[in-house]
Amino acid sequence: MRVIGMKPPPKLDVSAIEKEKPDLVVIDYELTNAEGDVPPVEYRGGTLATRLRETLPETPLVLLTRKPLLRRYGGALGQLGGIDHSMFKDEVEANPEQASLILQTFVEGYTRLRACPEKNWVELLGLLGANEKEAQVLTDAAPPLEQSLDEPKRLRWSALGVSRWITHTLFAFPGVFYDDLHSATSLGIETASFRQSAVQSLFESAVYHGPFADVSPRWWKGRLHEIAHSVVSEAGFVPPLAETFGEALARTKRIEVRPSVCAFSGETHADTVCYILSKPVKRKFSLEYYPLDKRPAVMEPARVSFTAIRESPHLDDELFSPQARGMLKQIREAAG
Repeated sequence: MRVIGMKPPPKLDVSAIEKEKPDLVVIDYELTNAEGDVPPVEYRGGTLATRLRETLPETPLVLLTRKPLLRRYGGALGQLGGIDHSMFKDEVEANPEQASLILQTFVEGYTRLRACPEKNWVELLGLLGANEKEAQVLTDAAPPLEQSLDEPKRLRWSALGVSRWITHTLFAFPGVFYDDLHSATSLGIETASFRQSAVQSLFESAVYHGPFADVSPRWWKGRLHEIAHSVVSEAGFVPPLAETFGEALARTKRIEVRPSVCAFSGETHADTVCYILSKPVKRKFSLEYYPLDKRPAVMEPARVSFTAIRESPHLDDELFSPQARGMLKQIREAAG
């Protein structure tokens, strides 16, 4: 792979970048703070990304930034329309191999998307590896289908649209896929236990292998739970999974796992994840929360633990339902 470093183009003239026909472009958000012999420009990386997106519609664009900037702008950097992915400078420096893998994943993902000749819904489902049940769920997950200009009755998709849909919707919200935290917690076991090779082998057929899979491992939720239910049934137990799967796994497969622990009560077999703290919590010690994140209705609603309600400065009381808001004072007063 050939890597080319380029100075910020004056007056957003991106012709030199276009000429290189890049497989991927990494853009530093802080272009106005360029050092050394780099001439200053009056725009930031997000502006450059927007301009490049007009001329390179099927090339992945990755924004390089710092965490303080993300906090300052309230997460808005990740919502820039031209950006496929954001990376933090300190994480790149700490683990350059992982950063390289992520960049390569976007190159390969776009290559797979561009190679689709029809770019229709059936072709996309095949690329994702979805079965019939998953196809129906994906239909309800706001797929980026648009009418074709040449054939108005035909719905098509673009590489950019699908890239952002997979990484900013399907990966961002639990419902179609689970990450390892949501997978483990839904089964009532610790994340470290879920990562054991024996457990991973059991759920191999639930692993997502479609575009951008290496950005962060994901499991098809439905397949994951079908496998877990079969283990519980084989052991002669009955759901809920979070309370029975670990014991069933030990009985039927001789695989020992540790139970998930509720971040609020310390009780075992936590069965959901706190949206604010990203930690397991028992559903009974959490409330539904409605962040302004545009998740499709088919995705699972966010939940917030009583611990976050009592302690987190990032909580917005207005994002609870009216009924739940009536409980907040009681939950907080009980802490005292």
